Amino acid sequence: MQTYHLSVYVEGELENNLDWVMAFQEMKSVIDPIVKYINHKLVNNLSGLENLTYEIISVWLFNKIKPIVPLLTKIEIHETPTPQAVFEGK
Repeated sequence: MQTYHLSVYVEGELENNLDWVMAFQEMKSVIDPIVKYINHKLVNNLSGLENLTYEIISVWLFNKIKPIVPLLTKIEIHETPTPQAVFEGK
């Protein structure tokens, strides 16, 4: 079983002088259900993840998160510090 590390990037105006673009808890509430959907499953059996690569996982996650978090700009996913995929979208 592989363990992946996910970094999610948002970009936008700072919210009401609070020094953040989006509250961490708000982002976590969006991302957690998506991660739980694929966590501890044979992801090759999930639609869109049949041919599993870092690149495909990053695009799949971006496409699931972006409709809920319009400020999303980039997804990074890696298993260790070196092999990773970065997907930047609009």
